[in-house]
Amino acid sequence: MVFGNDTSYRLKGIEIIVKIQQLILEALRLPNNAIAYHVSQELAALYPSKAILEEG
Repeated sequence: MVFGNDTSYRLKGIEIIVKIQQLILEALRLPNNAIAYHVSQELAALYPSKAILEEG
């Protein structure tokens, strides 16, 4: 049983990993008080159908 092209799933996974790595590198260059906002905005853009819960 084949569910899809395994290579395309791997490529999509690699793209997500690269985007998250870029997000982390960008966030670490920001002032401390801007990191949480930047990360939450970028995650919302990467995963629009998901919710972000913050505790604090």
